[in-house]
Amino acid sequence: MLPIWRVEMLLGNIMMSLGLVKSALDVFLRIQAWEEVIVCYNMLELRHKAEEMIRQELQKKPTVKLYCLLGDATDDPAWYEKAWEFSGKRSGRAQRHWGTYFFARKDYASALPHLQQSLELNSLQESLWLRLGFAALELEQWSVAANAYQRYTHLEGNTFEAWNNMAKAYVKMGDKERAHRVLAEAIKCNFDVWQVWENFMVVSLDTGHFDDVLNAYGRLIELKKRHEDRQVLDIVTAAIEKHVPDQKGVDSHHLAEKAGKLLAQLCVQHGREGFYWEMAARVAKDNLSKARKLLKSYTGYTHSNSKWHEYPESCSKIMKLCLEMSQLFLAAFDGEISVENRSLAMSELASARLSAQSCIRLVKEVPEDLAEIHNELSQNLAKITEKLKEFSK
Repeated sequence: MLPIWRVEMLLGNIMMSLGLVKSALDVFLRIQAWEEVIVCYNMLELRHKAEEMIRQELQKKPTVKLYCLLGDATDDPAWYEKAWEFSGKRSGRAQRHWGTYFFARKDYASALPHLQQSLELNSLQESLWLRLGFAALELEQWSVAANAYQRYTHLEGNTFEAWNNMAKAYVKMGDKERAHRVLAEAIKCNFDVWQVWENFMVVSLDTGHFDDVLNAYGRLIELKKRHEDRQVLDIVTAAIEKHVPDQKGVDSHHLAEKAGKLLAQLCVQHGREGFYWEMAARVAKDNLSKARKLLKSYTGYTHSNSKWHEYPESCSKIMKLCLEMSQLFLAAFDGEISVENRSLAMSELASARLSAQSCIRLVKEVPEDLAEIHNELSQNLAKITEKLKEFSK
């Protein structure tokens, strides 16, 4: 059976863990647990009482812990140095209090060596590894930060913030492949933090993990309902369209169907925006599907910017898009068309003709660098018109 003072000590510690500091203080005073009393006074910001009691206890029997607590009560780091000297320069506690003093004041440069020395003496201090990692990040000491967070995850592997911060350090060190693996661990710890998914998406793109890019983008839509990152979509769809090898050397074009499903979802959300239809066209499975999406892209771009033809950049983009669309429609309906499919072909080609006519009509003064595109588009318009005449017979 436990002695009564042990039971009371356990009761006080439970109260402390529940935030009942005043009640815990009464218990510790009753059993004369002076070190715990001092901690309670500090937490209650009754530092003058804490200081008075510490000095009384120091007169009875000085200890490293009491010197450290006196430093906490008086905000005087000289007492941590005193504790360090008193221990014969062997106390991890003294260095921990010393480092924490500077850390709390955001003096990370001063805190860092004390935190490191404390951890050298006692490496099983989870919270101190986190502080060391954060301080190193603030000081841009990336390798120190990465090592600190790595050591922390060896002790406690379920904290996604530690994995995420470790990945940041690896990115800064230029080791993005390792950062990718670390962020995958962060996601395992917490599947619902969109910021981690966003980091994972960007690092996956940089390292050629295109499948993970699509997974991350899809998850971001689930978490945020709407997510827009046009640069990411532009790069990943271009890679798929051009058969760029992924990180494992596999042709990324096998992801076209998966990317198409993601973009179909985005096209529903952003149906009037030409960009998403243009991206969807890149990964479409055949000429007709590509052409239809480019037609919607053309409509979206021109409706959102009625003066597109007045600016060189938008004029060039839309003329090229219209040319590609006309080429794809012609390719889709090249050769013999069955009688039952002729009405569909005529409808599709009629829409393409209207868009090509509108594009040519609006660009009255053709820039020199677009003259060839303008001529090709005019030729395609003539071919489409001829096709329509052919199908109407």
